[in-house]
Amino acid sequence: RYISQDPIGLAGGENAYSYVPDPLAWIDPLGLTSCQLGEALEKAGVFRPENTAAHHIVAESAKRAEPARKILEKYGIDINGAMNGVFLPTNKNTSKLPGIMHNGRHPNDYINEVNKRLRNADKIGTKEAIEAELKNIANILSNADRNANWKTILQQL
Repeated sequence: RYISQDPIGLAGGENAYSYVPDPLAWIDPLGLTSCQLGEALEKAGVFRPENTAAHHIVAESAKRAEPARKILEKYGIDINGAMNGVFLPTNKNTSKLPGIMHNGRHPNDYINEVNKRLRNADKIGTKEAIEAELKNIANILSNADRNANWKTILQQL
């Protein structure tokens, strides 16, 4: 165990220091969950264009994404499974490949919109409805302009 300060003040609460019970479960310093997601997408037959990153539609560790993660869990959808992913271009991608630029971070506005969309799909009460919404979000992200804004990308439609 160790104690660390919340460096950017997002989760500190009244106490900016806290015990971390399992640092390997709380952070992914090597980016291995993106590797798992990429492998799952490829295994599902999704072509991986050069200089793209596997993007989690529902963020795997952001605190605000907990409602969406619970919905995925409710329907047995793996957070690192192909259904929760899409390949997006990185800043090294110079092709004309469409898709919003992958930045590695899920802005709060994006997370809130994913939560809202999955809550609405959950009202239907079927796994198919959740999967359809995940596919819809993946299509929006992968067909967007490269310089689209992450904060508003899902609010535009």
